Amino acid sequence: MQGGRTVESVTPSASSSCFSRNVKCLFAMLIVLNLLVYIDRGIIPGANQSFTAFVNETLNEKPDFFVGLLQSAFIAGVSISMLVFGHLVHRFHPFRLMSLGLFIWSLSLLLCALAGWVYSYWLLLFARMLSGVGEASFITIAPVCIMDNSKESGFWLALFYCGIPLGTAIGFSYGAAMGSAGLWPYAYLIEFFVSIPFGFISLSIPSHLFKGQ
Repeated sequence: MQGGRTVESVTPSASSSCFSRNVKCLFAMLIVLNLLVYIDRGIIPGANQSFTAFVNETLNEKPDFFVGLLQSAFIAGVSISMLVFGHLVHRFHPFRLMSLGLFIWSLSLLLCALAGWVYSYWLLLFARMLSGVGEASFITIAPVCIMDNSKESGFWLALFYCGIPLGTAIGFSYGAAMGSAGLWPYAYLIEFFVSIPFGFISLSIPSHLFKGQ
């Protein structure tokens, strides 16, 4: 037991994992995931006119406040949940927590698409808050994992954090393209299908790759 968290012993099956044999596989997955996270964050700003029109159609209210509220709900979800996951990660299998978060994130993407199809602003608002909850597990665990497992952690963290500007830029363009075509719900649906496998993959990552002390 380390720091109150029960840690698995390293068994042959864990050692034979792709991630145990070559930790760079894990780093590559985390870098891609971070890119996807910021692509998701860029969709609403990129398709701002589409979301403004959506608010007008569903609420008949001044759109600026309610479009901004979508971003605020996300920030509230991620900020509060990071504290929760930061506490739980020392008591439970960290990568199962990350997997849980990724499944929550994937569910939120599906709900975002559904909100567009059923014309429900409040469902979209809930989905964006849920997205923050899901992302919190990943952004709490991933950087620590990289620092724990590489003597070149500065290099890998630089690649990891490149996902912030690059993913946001891609997300802006992606959102703008899907929004201008009137297909912004499908932007989230595509993300859902891309993201869901990562939740299952995370279940196979052995806990000894996260020391987090």
